[in-house]
Amino acid sequence: MKERIDKLKLNPRVTAVTQLDQTLKELAARVRNEELPQEERDTAAEEFKSLSVEYQSLAKEMDDFLFKEKKKATENLVETIEELIALTRVKVNEIAKEEGYDLVLEVGGHTSTQVSSIIYLRSGTEITQLVTDRINEPLSTEEEPTQSPELGR
Repeated sequence: MKERIDKLKLNPRVTAVTQLDQTLKELAARVRNEELPQEERDTAAEEFKSLSVEYQSLAKEMDDFLFKEKKKATENLVETIEELIALTRVKVNEIAKEEGYDLVLEVGGHTSTQVSSIIYLRSGTEITQLVTDRINEPLSTEEEPTQSPELGR
């Protein structure tokens, strides 16, 4: 994520708007500086007006660009979450079949009524750690799978 933000900061649109913003601040300071000759202040005011129009246009373009980038990032995040959910379902199904479970319910989730979907859970049937271990198996090939001591089977 940090890489993406750093990359956006280096984007020509963002850089141009940032530089133009700094220039406008400097021009505004020159316009307000009463120690400068009136002619120089008037010139700074005219340049400020001209650059303000350009700034608004570039700022709009940058906002549109950042909106599209945010949308892409959100879509990528949703895709990743969907992949993780699918993988978790596969691993839960594997464990349920191996352990002979008829039903596995989600402990942490809530329904649309914000009431937990668990009404009764026999102690010793928590398989969260086993699912987590199973999901992480492809990441650590040196470790051998272990049976969860929490399973009452």
